Parts: sequence; C-alpha cells; structure tokens
Amino acid sequence: MPLMQSRTLVIVGLISIFAGLLLVGGWIVSAALNLADSALELSVFEPHAGGCAWYRQGTSGEEKEITKFAVDCAKVQASWNLAGDSAVVWFPDDELASQDELLYLVDVRNRKTRRLVAADPGEPQLYAIGEDDRILAFTENQQINVVAGQAAEGAESAAATPPPSEIEYLGKRYPSSTFPDGQDVLVHALDLSSGSWQVAETKASRCCAEGAPGVSALNSYLAYLKDGRLAERHSARLLGAEATYVSIPETSSIVQKVRDKLKLSVDAGEAPWFSLKPSGWKKGLVFRGTRSGARHATGVAVFSEGEALQRIPGFTYKPNDVLQLMIRGRYLLVTEWGSGMQPHLYDMQSGQLLYSSTVATGVTFWPEPWKESQKGVK
Repeated sequence: MPLMQSRTLVIVGLISIFAGLLLVGGWIVSAALNLADSALELSVFEPHAGGCAWYRQGTSGEEKEITKFAVDCAKVQASWNLAGDSAVVWFPDDELASQDELLYLVDVRNRKTRRLVAADPGEPQLYAIGEDDRILAFTENQQINVVAGQAAEGAESAAATPPPSEIEYLGKRYPSSTFPDGQDVLVHALDLSSGSWQVAETKASRCCAEGAPGVSALNSYLAYLKDGRLAERHSARLLGAEATYVSIPETSSIVQKVRDKLKLSVDAGEAPWFSLKPSGWKKGLVFRGTRSGARHATGVAVFSEGEALQRIPGFTYKPNDVLQLMIRGRYLLVTEWGSGMQPHLYDMQSGQLLYSSTVATGVTFWPEPWKESQKGVK
C-alpha cells in the first residue's frame, strides 16, 4: 500500500490511536481506521505493482497483507469458510482486459494461495465455501437449446393454450422459467470434488433483466442464503441491510426536508424512500431507493437525528449511484453495489467518517472475529 503519513488522535474516554492519511486533491485516498471497537476489521483489495493486493485492515492503522495476485483488482470478490481461516477469491473474466476467469483458494492464516480451475459449465455468478468446507459454484449457462414444449397428455384441441417452451440440454428437458422478462438460461450448482467440478443441481431460469431470478432458482443457492453464517462471509453481502429498511411515504414531511436539504426537484414516478436506524445507532440514515423496485440505496441520502437532518460527511456518491449498505454494530459501511468500490465507513454514534478510499475495491467487513488462540496460532 502507499506510504502514509501518521498523526495521533486522542479519543476522550477511550484510547489514543493513529490515523494514516494520504490526501490527493483534498480527498482521503486511503485512511487507516480509527475505531473504539478493536475487533472491527475490513477486507480490502487494492492495486499494487500492476497486480492486486489483499489486506486485512484493522484498528490504529494496522494492516496485514494476506496475499498478492498478478491480476487486475477489478470486480474481485471473496468468500470465507465458517472458521474464517480460508477463503476463495475470484476475478471474473474481463473482455476489455483480456482477463480469463481466475479462481484462488487462500489459506488466510498461513498466507498461502493456490489457483483452482474455474467452474464449468456456465458462467460463474458466485463462488462460496460450504459448511463442510466444500468449494461451491453457482453458474448461468447460456449455451442452451430452447425448444417448443410438449403438449400435456389429454390436450383436446389445437385451440388449447400452447405448452410453455423448454430447454433441452444433454438429453434432458427443463421447463422454461415463467419470469416474463430476460433471457432463458440454465443455472447450475456445482461443487469441487477431487480436483474437478461436479454438477449437483440444474434448473431453468432467466437472466439479464431487472429482477430476473438467475441462480436464485436453485434450491442449493437458497439453502446457502438461508444459512446466514455462510452468506455473511461473502464480500457480495448476499444478506445485507435490506431487511431492516423502513419504507417512508413520498408525501411525508421528512422526504420533503431531504429534498430541501439536498436541493432536489420532484420527479414524476420517483423512486421509493427508506430509513435505516438499527438499535444502538444515535444517527439514522434516510435515503432514496431505485426505481427498479429492488431495495437498493442510492446516493441521495442524509443522516437524521430526530427531526434534524445532516449532510453525510465525505459522501462522494452521485444521486444515481446504486449503493450497498453493510452494518456491523454501530458501524455502517457504504460501497458501490456489486463492486465494493468507493468505500465509506461511518460511526453511527457520532456520524464520523472513519475510512474512505478511491482505489480500494471488493471492500467488506472482515467476518466476525475468530480467536486465533483457539486455532493454535499466537
């Protein structure tokens, strides 16, 4: 990481800790964390010497480099096992960078990395590590043949409703998804066994449209999501803060106050509004969602405290940016949706900006701390 100047900050009633700052054009490019909670850490990927370095960034400017990859950091994602001592890290293929799909297994404790063969068939949408430490993949396969469906037995006339189309694949037929938009695909759940990928489940689905089910048509994927212990350990934050959003009527006074605060005009068919204030937060968040109907946050947001509103410190997002909100106790981590870029970490007791970066990507909270002493590591 870049060399950073240090200065000492005194936090009344807590401890004196250090903040590493690198200022470019007045913006914080990379700032070390200044936290009262010594257990909080971030997973951060940053460009390094033409490649990508992975850091475990903790309190008082403490940074632990896990490993380096000889590949561009763009779109990087990671998923840990339950113990937190190993992770799969992957870099989706990138036509512009002529970069193939790259997949690695990382021994986090010993900082050892091993390249794995990418999942096949289909285009991987997600890799994960299951409860039994098996490496999993969920893929979308567009190399399919869509055929007319077979009429139900007993259909009496040509005037009967034609049967739905089917996907023919490897001698089997799968009824097409009933989702109205998008493109027909097959989705697969696979696990890596004895060095090769084995297909555990296949279903028809739809992709490439807002709200299309994609791999969520798979029972295996839904089971993975249901086990929140696993999904929480994924940098894509499959289980984010969405479930805790509270809807706000567009006609409410708080929405009008936000418009006034941010000098927003009223658009026809405006997106929905939400608030977020988990137990233990002094500050709340009021924000506008997206028009798609998905419960995503956007760059139209303010802090709230009672009836008072406050512009969010260092909030560099544009109004139409789609954001991911992640919560760990009193802390709120905001990143660009799907990429983990442009991270901003806030203490929602004080509203203070603790960390931001214009170069980091794939940023998420490090999974809940696991005791190294219990692993035999001092």
